[in-house]
Amino acid sequence: MTTETNRHPVVHHAHRLLIESSGLMILGAFLALAWANANFDSYHSLVDYDIGTFGGFHFSPHSIINEILMCIFFALAGKEILEAFLPGGALNRPENRALPFIATAGGMLVPAGLFAVMALIIERDLLPGLAIPMATDIAFAALFGKVIFGSLKHPVVQFLLVLAIADDAGGLIVLAVFYQDGDIAGLFTGGVLLAIALGLTLVLRKQFGVTSYLGYAVPGVISWIALHVAGLAPAISLVPVVLLMPHAKRDLGIFTEAHRNGQLKDTLNKFEHHMELPVEFILCVFAFVNAGVVISTMGNGTLFVLIGLLVGKPLGIFSFAVTAMKLRGYTLPDGMEKSDLLVMGMIAGIGFTVSLFVAGVAFVEGPLLDATRLGALASFGSAAVAIIYARVRGVGRFSRSKPFYTVPSAE
Repeated sequence: MTTETNRHPVVHHAHRLLIESSGLMILGAFLALAWANANFDSYHSLVDYDIGTFGGFHFSPHSIINEILMCIFFALAGKEILEAFLPGGALNRPENRALPFIATAGGMLVPAGLFAVMALIIERDLLPGLAIPMATDIAFAALFGKVIFGSLKHPVVQFLLVLAIADDAGGLIVLAVFYQDGDIAGLFTGGVLLAIALGLTLVLRKQFGVTSYLGYAVPGVISWIALHVAGLAPAISLVPVVLLMPHAKRDLGIFTEAHRNGQLKDTLNKFEHHMELPVEFILCVFAFVNAGVVISTMGNGTLFVLIGLLVGKPLGIFSFAVTAMKLRGYTLPDGMEKSDLLVMGMIAGIGFTVSLFVAGVAFVEGPLLDATRLGALASFGSAAVAIIYARVRGVGRFSRSKPFYTVPSAE
């Protein structure tokens, strides 16, 4: 097995740039933007090529990637949510999750509220997209948290990752509850099928002791069919199955060496270890089939999403957290200050992956979808805003009054 210590330096650098820094996803988005703006018709004919229809599902590169391959990405998000509540996890103790949960609520409600108000006043057709600025891209949050604060072990970055995990959980609930277009019969049939999938998962785990994640493929397929029939987003179909699969008894934290090197042998960690690289390529093609928008389609949706993410996110996170600290006596983790909260909120304003996904669920192909997708892509600028603000205010590695945070061992 290739590890961080025995890679050739060039290979190691390329791996960090393309994989650990989500460079493949950025590359996919850049290629899509370039192609779509050079020749939109050829891009569109590739992405939406009609492969055929089977069982009521329309197959095209876009639908296969968004509604089938992205199941793996959301399954890994579900795994991190589950493990965060285990002993040692960031959300295991009530006193550790109260303030991040409150900050998460602010980081979801304020952006959505700003988006909704602007849509009601200016363009009501955009109202279904109010959940787009609720999202936080956990991979980019980790990346730029480390850039500004120097380490994934820094208390601010740990707080940010807890917030991002809680944000993902809230986003999955919003997708499941509010973005469905099934009728009563479909919802009932889907509910029955989902119950069967989860029951089968428990039987495989408890009665037959299945430890291979491949053994849970059948419940996963049934769950996908259930959500598709119910009119829900089938991309989140593996999440309920993942929550019932065998898992570790403790959480060692996300992005650790133990995870990277495959040292953890429980079912979910083996699943994560084997799927980590494929998911990076899935996110690359996901960005490619979703980011191909013409710049001239910029509209109100672009502005609404950007205001929600770049203004609403940091404002919501900061105001809700500070209010809770004043009214309930909550305190920030040791080594974290109020000024860090605002920078953290700016980093959380990178919606990117999940924002693109929600936009695709909220709108059909057309100007509204293109405009909101542009906003999701442009939210990457929130990272630049965070770095500039941190430099000006002397936050994190730019601090002038206190030594830069260090950790006992190198990551």
